[in-house]
Amino acid sequence: MTTPSPISQLKIRCSACKKETAFDQPYAYHAGFSDQAFLYDDAGTCTLVFSAYEEEFSSVFGHLMPWTAKDEEKKRKFEDLLPPSPNGGRWRFANSARCPHCGAKLSGPMSETIYYLLYPGSLVLNDVRELKKGQPVGTDNSGAAPRRV
Repeated sequence: MTTPSPISQLKIRCSACKKETAFDQPYAYHAGFSDQAFLYDDAGTCTLVFSAYEEEFSSVFGHLMPWTAKDEEKKRKFEDLLPPSPNGGRWRFANSARCPHCGAKLSGPMSETIYYLLYPGSLVLNDVRELKKGQPVGTDNSGAAPRRV
């Protein structure tokens, strides 16, 4: 069950453990409306959001939109270009958003849904290469200068 809250937080109740998780966003964001792509880390509790036109992504997939990418070899190649998440896991196309309390699936990966959740510590980038420079990165949801969520 998804309920908006008066302080602009999205709250999702886990169907497995019944605990509620609050996200600092008013609703699940639609990646396609803003030409973005997203990956979750192995734990499913950190999100990497980047431009669908990002140079590193385009170098692997060409002009495909990220949510249409089907080639598993190319997916692995792109994943291998990325450094580990802040939590130490890997960013993967197959990873789902997970309940931070019990690990149950809250939302699917980009191949299943165009909507994404931003966990605390998530990274919203203008350019994936920012990760490789070791800079603390991320951005607000307006596309402004990078910052960590």
